[in-house]
Amino acid sequence: MTVPLKNMTLEYEEAREDPALELKFRRDFLCQWTNAEIRWIPMDKYDKCADKFDIEKLAGRECYGGLDLASSDDIAAFVLIFPPNEIDSNYYILPHFWIPAENMFRRVKIHHVPYDRWVRDGFLTATDGNIIHYDFIEKEIERLYDIYDIKQIAFDDWGATQMAQNLDKMDIPMVKTRQGFFGLSRPCKELYRLILDEKFRHGGNPVLRWMIENVHIETDAAANIKPSKKKSKDKIDGVVAAVMALDLAIVQGDKKKNNAGITVYDPVTDTIIRNGKVVEEPERKVETDAEMLRRLERESWRDM
Repeated sequence: MTVPLKNMTLEYEEAREDPALELKFRRDFLCQWTNAEIRWIPMDKYDKCADKFDIEKLAGRECYGGLDLASSDDIAAFVLIFPPNEIDSNYYILPHFWIPAENMFRRVKIHHVPYDRWVRDGFLTATDGNIIHYDFIEKEIERLYDIYDIKQIAFDDWGATQMAQNLDKMDIPMVKTRQGFFGLSRPCKELYRLILDEKFRHGGNPVLRWMIENVHIETDAAANIKPSKKKSKDKIDGVVAAVMALDLAIVQGDKKKNNAGITVYDPVTDTIIRNGKVVEEPERKVETDAEMLRRLERESWRDM
């Protein structure tokens, strides 16, 4: 089958902006064999989003959380995603990471990852013992909840169910997120787009950068994508948490857009409601029976 050059050009331009579509383009148009998993974020683009920002200015701002606990002897991640508002078109991310102190130095020697330096510089928290005590993370999330306007927190129910129940009892809204293509593809693609557009401010956090560089993604036949913990070269917990948080922000943003500009007449109160607020309307003139008959007579003459 011959493909028009115009169609192929359009597919090529889209593939340049989307790694999953790049795989599809190589298979369908260039007849190249490709793996189902690929490296994800171009690091040169990611590094352009590393401008420092004032964390204190985010206090009280609407945000959404993502929680990925992995296992108790591994790295745990909790991130906050701050969507754009009326005066700022950027997304911001505040990541928090924990690691057991007792196995940290062994990891440094074996994997040659500078966990100890990240702890010293304040980008990673080492908890006492050889496992992460989840109550420590719960208390930290409580503290952050008092500082920021956290609307919801997404979590993977593997290993996080008990903590989610505890936080929910504290009136912190928890949302279970599906970890397959269906649940993660859309926010993954949106994160990729935000980074290319330089709208994703991460402040140069070195732990998050390391995890971003580790990520390989899987893709299915429909060009859906998701991060692959099995295929990635090292830890990506912070990225998974960020994708889950971004998904909540996208969903709530969609709801706001759908509700914007809607005008409803409430016959009970005889008021006009626009964007959830009662709008003052000019007083309607009540038509008498005689006026109605004269109007109908005029309209009938126009129709003859």
